[in-house]
Amino acid sequence: MKDTGYGGLPNAGSNFGTLVWQWFPNGSAPGLFAQLASAYAAKFKVSDKDLKRAISHVSLKSHANGALNPKAHLRKAVTLEQIMAAPIIAHPLGLFDCCGVSDGSACAIVTTPEIAKSMGKHELVSVKAIQLAVSSGYEGGFNEWDGEHFYTTNKCSTKAYEEAGITNPREEISMMELHDCFSITELVTYEDLHISERGHAWKDALDGFYDRDGKVPAQIDGGLKCFGHPIGSPHLRARPCLEGRARRFLRPGRQGPRPDRRRPQVLRPPDRGLRPPDAV
Repeated sequence: MKDTGYGGLPNAGSNFGTLVWQWFPNGSAPGLFAQLASAYAAKFKVSDKDLKRAISHVSLKSHANGALNPKAHLRKAVTLEQIMAAPIIAHPLGLFDCCGVSDGSACAIVTTPEIAKSMGKHELVSVKAIQLAVSSGYEGGFNEWDGEHFYTTNKCSTKAYEEAGITNPREEISMMELHDCFSITELVTYEDLHISERGHAWKDALDGFYDRDGKVPAQIDGGLKCFGHPIGSPHLRARPCLEGRARRFLRPGRQGPRPDRRRPQVLRPPDRGLRPPDAV
């Protein structure tokens, strides 16, 4: 994600047009997701101050969760003041709005309930729905998309809920893990997963709706903000972590969310509950 093999900005040549030097520097990951933040603020008339406070709270919540996770890379809690005052990487995204870059790997063994039980496993985690949505990127070439949400996530979550029999995600989902390479990514995904209404995720974030003790806790392990972003493996990591997370985080002396075992949890890989009986 950061080692290009040579110094300086890439030389795209003249094939990209005469204005390439004006827009190409924004083609970095922080630059692109900063544009997502700007598009969200413009679409829903959210002031810079309010959006910055909202995405800062998203990061604050994740770092607080990561501080309790012995397997997180970043385990130091930070204050809202530190997050707000951190150097800007790509406006409005500051240092603490961006996940780290790290190496990692993960694997999972998927089997049938019968085989799992024969191996002595009793607290089984079942998957109620799996859906995949991909795009050719066509939405970026037309004005029907305002660039303030993820087109594929919005479609994919709708199909997953249909498969799982979920009709009211905000009330039926008990907690979730989702892709949070940047704080704005997580905030927008709250809406793409139909937990928050369009244009209201920033308010829900500030109200603590997705905090550890909120109604739908998100990134209870600290997320990519505290684990770094080895491509692919962090999303697989989130899946097998679901069952054991409650045992790790809810041991005596630690307060945390107590998921309703009757309510499914959402796992949203990018294009990503605790100890749930079912996961969407």
